[in-house]
Amino acid sequence: MSESDKQTALVPVQPNALTIVGAKSLAARGRTDLRVKEETEEWIKKGLDYHLQRQYDDAFRCFERGIQLNPNHPEIQFMLGFMYSNGHGIPQDCAQAATWYRKAGEQGNAAAQNNLGCYYRDGQGVSRDYAQAIVWFRKATDQNRADAQANLGYLYYYGLGVPQDYEQAAQFNRKAADQGLAQAQYNLGLDYAHGQGVPQDYAQAAVWYRKAGEQGNAPAQYNLGCYYRDGRGVSRDYAQAIVWFRRAIDQNSADAQTGLGSLYYHGQGVPQDYAQALAWFRKAAEQDNAVAQYNLGNSYLCGQGAPQDYAESYFWLELAVSGNLKGSEQTYAITCRDESASHLTSAELSLARERVNKRLNGQIGLSAAFRPLSMARVIELHPDEVEDHPSTPRPSSEEKYPVLSDSEQEATIRGFEATKGDLQIPPHER
Repeated sequence: MSESDKQTALVPVQPNALTIVGAKSLAARGRTDLRVKEETEEWIKKGLDYHLQRQYDDAFRCFERGIQLNPNHPEIQFMLGFMYSNGHGIPQDCAQAATWYRKAGEQGNAAAQNNLGCYYRDGQGVSRDYAQAIVWFRKATDQNRADAQANLGYLYYYGLGVPQDYEQAAQFNRKAADQGLAQAQYNLGLDYAHGQGVPQDYAQAAVWYRKAGEQGNAPAQYNLGCYYRDGRGVSRDYAQAIVWFRRAIDQNSADAQTGLGSLYYHGQGVPQDYAQALAWFRKAAEQDNAVAQYNLGNSYLCGQGAPQDYAESYFWLELAVSGNLKGSEQTYAITCRDESASHLTSAELSLARERVNKRLNGQIGLSAAFRPLSMARVIELHPDEVEDHPSTPRPSSEEKYPVLSDSEQEATIRGFEATKGDLQIPPHER
């Protein structure tokens, strides 16, 4: 290289005006982006704080400001979907919720993916589509999302969008249960109790009921109480049965109220006390528990815990017959109901049936809160019906109809919360 060439090569290149402007623009854009990011995060923080305090209007406005600054922020998209889903600070709109969940889910937000899967499963905000539900649940399970694992297990258990497969259901339940999801622990307990997808093992069922029960799952608490009462999977211990029944009762479990009533009736773990038994049966019967309604009606029929009252007995026994009793339980209820009816005049029987009809149609008592009107049943009135029922067996003072302890009726409803209490699986009995 010649000397002149070397001198030329050492001459620094002078930046032109366009290069200087571009650098300044990039620097300014960077500062703007940083400021927008900081403001967005501040609106998210404020929104979450307001939401925690249940100041939903303020929370929604914060999230709106945040999404205006950053339209593609997945956490804000999720929270907007959540608020539309629950009507927090905005009229409930499941279609809008689905839109926001989709936006967040497409960016990998696992909570949104799970909730959109719930929407497709339940037909909320979108047309019901189990195949799409599975797609979104799988996206969330790929991120080890526990509630999505449990939801996917639910679909496999009932064969919704996939072939029914108890083993797959149990595997997904275990994945979620191992992460501490209480409802999945309860479902896994059911799997072991019934030998579905896993070998039947009452001891293992008790283990998982306990894990779920210690987290406050009422059906698991009730089932563990039954296990202690019956000595199934654990040593029989009436004191422990009472402990777990009472824990479930604290959450207003009608099954546990019935179970505790049966312990008082039989004097198991507590002094025998028919009045206490009747009181617990009534609490559960008011929640439309058919076994409790039978027990309450039977108590009035036999005068145990309260003066004998055939009209009151008929009322509760007819409700029990109209409920979900099966097999011998239904037979007992029908026999006792007919026995009560045999002691009533036509006018008294007509009044009792009218009262039953009002209850079943949600016009009296607590039943209106638990039985949809579309499911109401009406008992036909027969005012001219003969009063005598000579074919009906009547209990002697030594032989009374049995009180049902519900020992073969574990709580078997599968269901669990989705994300942040947003959705719940609809109850489906086995």
